[in-house]
Amino acid sequence: MIFIFIAILIVIAIVVAKRMIVGTQNTGTDQADEAYELLEDEPSPKIKDAFISKTAWEHEDPGQSRKPGCYVILVYENKKTMRSAPADYELAYVGKSEKAVDTAATTQLIGEGNAELATAVKEDRKPYAVAVFHCDDYGMDIDDCYEALRKVFAGERLIKPVKKAKK
Repeated sequence: MIFIFIAILIVIAIVVAKRMIVGTQNTGTDQADEAYELLEDEPSPKIKDAFISKTAWEHEDPGQSRKPGCYVILVYENKKTMRSAPADYELAYVGKSEKAVDTAATTQLIGEGNAELATAVKEDRKPYAVAVFHCDDYGMDIDDCYEALRKVFAGERLIKPVKKAKK
């Protein structure tokens, strides 16, 4: 009987430890649970500051994973603003990819996507921050995640996506 009790305690401890690790990991482009929870609960511009603070931001090419998901690119006037007041970005771009989200974000950053973003990052050499969201890993639909991100960053600083011409 005591062995069963000890075994149950060990299993509970392992489950709790795994949940704690998943919720606090911010290595690379892994996002904490809190960022996703803000997207699920009430995505709106009101939560933008909290969302920005709970999100893991990269300041370089986000890498090359082959996972689907969404991404946010924030462009700043200068590095000082980027570090001291992350919610004071000049431009925000929200994108998604059904195949490789990291590649899609990189495509935008190297100037092969949105012209306004390319001008700011490539030509004007403004600092930027990138956050990648592997929505499926958290159980969110990519389209729902994308719409939630657009609601959070809604406003005049959000770059509108270019509509693709119908053939």
